[in-house]
Amino acid sequence: MVEGVRYRERTRDPLRRALSRRGTGVKEYDVRFPATARRKRTTMLIRCTNERRFADIGPTRRPSLYDGLEGVVRPGMRLFEVGCSTGAGSVRLCEMVGPSGGVVSVDRDRESIRYARLRYLEPQLAFEIGGVETLVGELEGAFDGAIAVDALEPDDDVTRSAFEELWRVIRPGGWLIVFQRVLPAEVDRLVGSLKAVCGEDATIQVGSPLADATVRIVVQRPIVDSIVGVGPDEDEPDDPWWETPRDAGPPGG
Repeated sequence: MVEGVRYRERTRDPLRRALSRRGTGVKEYDVRFPATARRKRTTMLIRCTNERRFADIGPTRRPSLYDGLEGVVRPGMRLFEVGCSTGAGSVRLCEMVGPSGGVVSVDRDRESIRYARLRYLEPQLAFEIGGVETLVGELEGAFDGAIAVDALEPDDDVTRSAFEELWRVIRPGGWLIVFQRVLPAEVDRLVGSLKAVCGEDATIQVGSPLADATVRIVVQRPIVDSIVGVGPDEDEPDDPWWETPRDAGPPGG
């Protein structure tokens, strides 16, 4: 039982064994969500896999990734999250933006989105099925920032199209953060795709790979595109992003 949500195992195999190489790769649970003012008591079947994790059951990756965004995500911001999985990271973002902000989170996995909608009921958080294409109809500059987690495709044209749509809805002075598991040899190709979309005025910073080979890439949009490039100052000690610039022009434009 976690915060009124009841989980019942369908098999006796421990989760770690089920998801190991010798296991079945999946462990099922019956979940009962408590009644609220907006709905009756609800149940659903969830399937925990190595790709679909549930924070109430075991460790998940996104909240730990987002811990490093404190001080960058500020109260009142409006964020777009691609690849939200089961929603635990989205709630972490909600805590950062506060009640005056908002988070729109999308994922193509229907089971993950259905669970997230039932489990996390923060009023400033919306979950949608899909990917970057859900931004069709959004105004340019509608978001202060966008976050993409393992949401890119191996096809270069598809990746570039996704970057273009994400960049379109980020306001001047906003940012795009990409968390992606990539081989070291592929980082430069990914950065090259970002530079081609975001332009030379954008500041691109690449963090050191994490233990699971995830790389964090941050793209800062100038306050006035193509006129005044505003990026982090290399000598500024308070800049939370400045790590390794990748030939995106000198800091400050």
